[in-house]
Amino acid sequence: MQESVPQWDPIPVEHHMTWEIRLFVFFVLFVLVFFLIRATQLTWFFLRARKQLRGLPTGQALAASAKEIPSDIRTASIRAASLKRGAVFTFLLSLLASVDPVVRVLSDLSRVQYLSYVIFYQSLLEGLTFFVLGVGTSALLYCGFALSEGRLARVKLVVDENITTG
Repeated sequence: MQESVPQWDPIPVEHHMTWEIRLFVFFVLFVLVFFLIRATQLTWFFLRARKQLRGLPTGQALAASAKEIPSDIRTASIRAASLKRGAVFTFLLSLLASVDPVVRVLSDLSRVQYLSYVIFYQSLLEGLTFFVLGVGTSALLYCGFALSEGRLARVKLVVDENITTG
């Protein structure tokens, strides 16, 4: 019996994450924890603001609470803006993290004499998985920003109405 030996150099099938990708995955986990903390802080602010704005006092007590609420609004606005900045940074970092595996796949394919579409698509999918992970995290951050910015605008509107009428 004859042995069939491949006539080409096969692409190595063992894929290990590079340190850049591992660092990116760690960054995404850090960003998700950051998002949970910011979302908790903003939710806590909105719950306190709702309680304060429901039973707004009149007269001198309104002036005293009116000084406290705008400073809380500024703090919440800064926290919401940090979600937006984090979303943009995560998107850019995910774009950069996906470039390295795709370039590696394309350079491996240029050296191989035999093109296996299965290996090509598997390697490409592996490279783009991290891009999808980053874009998903970025979308989650931006969604949190949009929701908190909308709630913050409503709180500002109610405070401004109560200050002008009070």
